[in-house]
Amino acid sequence: TLQKSKVKYTHNIQFTSILFIGTGNMTTKTESSLPTSIILVYKQWAKQIDRYKNMMTNLAYILEPVGIRVAMYDAFENFADEEMWKFPKFWSEPFLYILKDDINSRSPTLIADANPEPLDDHDATSEDDEVGHKWKDLPFTQSAILKSLKKLVPEVEHAWLTVKEKVQERRRIVAKEAEEARIKKEEEDKKAQEEAEKLDEYLTTIEKVDVSEEGEEGGAFKQTLEKGRDGETPSIGSQVYVHYTGKLLNGQVFDSSRERDEVFQFKLGTQSVIKCWDRAFRYMSAGEKAVLTCTPSYAYGETGSPPKIPPNATLRFEVELISFDGPEILRDEL
Repeated sequence: TLQKSKVKYTHNIQFTSILFIGTGNMTTKTESSLPTSIILVYKQWAKQIDRYKNMMTNLAYILEPVGIRVAMYDAFENFADEEMWKFPKFWSEPFLYILKDDINSRSPTLIADANPEPLDDHDATSEDDEVGHKWKDLPFTQSAILKSLKKLVPEVEHAWLTVKEKVQERRRIVAKEAEEARIKKEEEDKKAQEEAEKLDEYLTTIEKVDVSEEGEEGGAFKQTLEKGRDGETPSIGSQVYVHYTGKLLNGQVFDSSRERDEVFQFKLGTQSVIKCWDRAFRYMSAGEKAVLTCTPSYAYGETGSPPKIPPNATLRFEVELISFDGPEILRDEL
């Protein structure tokens, strides 16, 4: 559980880089009612970081009437003083801090801190979560944090009935949002499936060109939707600039440069992209739009590319070759 701490920071914590997701409604600053802050300090690659962020969002909603500030701090994007935050030398799991403003100092006082305790491999059991934490030692659950706050922060203890009501209210909101998200996804999946079926029907009218390597026929296909401006095609080593939308055969989009409004570029024939692309773009001219069908051996194979591309998936790309530069050796000669 969260542990009480008598540590008092000598550094002034700069809140300008901290993302506050709940500021509470406390306006007074008497010594008995100074604002309390809960801060999650994390790195982007922490396991299940989305789960932790969702938990903090829930806490911000629940604790708002009590006047407790809830915040998150990205220690990768922003400087994090290891001495100030009391980090170990190497860390990846998030840390949770409870701080209280000090009327006599510019720096808040740390009243509790905690981080998940990883399991040793030989300790893993079915009772452990997927991150490998011991649940009995895991403070990173909403219930455990609220119970600890009740013990450590008088404002929470005094408003405990209100806190419990906000927990139930938040659960109803989350359940409603989850149901709305489920319905929206079903509608999007249905629409994607209908569009995929229409495209399948349309592609039956367009010549399919096998662009696989010799002896590997059937691995990658190109079907031209719109011809390019001229017949010149890029060579191996050319820098190509493309737009694309990648879909599964059911029409579900897994990636799109158009949605990001960002042209994608790569060097042709250098294995920096999937094999299907390295082959297909050799047969396209600038301005050409086409549909590429890539079997698993020419895409992401038996492993796929989790979480969006499953194993052994045949992929379809709607692509446009915007332009290309000649191979570097040719530019040097010029």
